[in-house]
Amino acid sequence: MGFRSTLVSQDYGGKLPNWFKEKYSDYILFRPKSILVSSKYEAKFYDNEFFEDYQKAVTESGLWDEHERWLVIAVLAEDGFITKVLMNKNKIIYNWISAGEMESDHVWQGY
Repeated sequence: MGFRSTLVSQDYGGKLPNWFKEKYSDYILFRPKSILVSSKYEAKFYDNEFFEDYQKAVTESGLWDEHERWLVIAVLAEDGFITKVLMNKNKIIYNWISAGEMESDHVWQGY
């Protein structure tokens, strides 16, 4: 099964390895000199393979060599639900955002 989804990651400098770009170039856009990935169009994600490969690719890029930080990927599914994917060198956490929505007058929090 699987839902058609689009995704976008945070943008940090670096270079993703060629094996990763070649494997996902049909439906993922890559920004030069960056680890940013974003969807070309809706695609089905049947399992966690893309996210596990991305974690491996980011590790190979060296992002986590000097700074232990969480990298965030937002995944918007065709049913309207959003998954916030958090990853670091050692762990991937999938947070499904489906309840507790709060209406706001703007996108940004803290105003």
